[in-house]
Amino acid sequence: MSKIAKPMLDSEYPLPNCRACAHYFITWDVKFPHGCRAMNFKSKNSPHADVLESSGKPCLMFLLRQPQH
Repeated sequence: MSKIAKPMLDSEYPLPNCRACAHYFITWDVKFPHGCRAMNFKSKNSPHADVLESSGKPCLMFLLRQPQH
């Protein structure tokens, strides 16, 4: 007998940590200190919070930053 996986609800997805994302950057703009290169915007808040607020979905562009040697 095969098991059918139940779909995950949006609330079950962990929120990404923007500071661990390869697309995240800190801007020189005091009013908008956080930036996302993948979505090409700056924000007062962490970018994932603005994405969640505007779309109702967690950020799908998260890419884990690779350590630099």
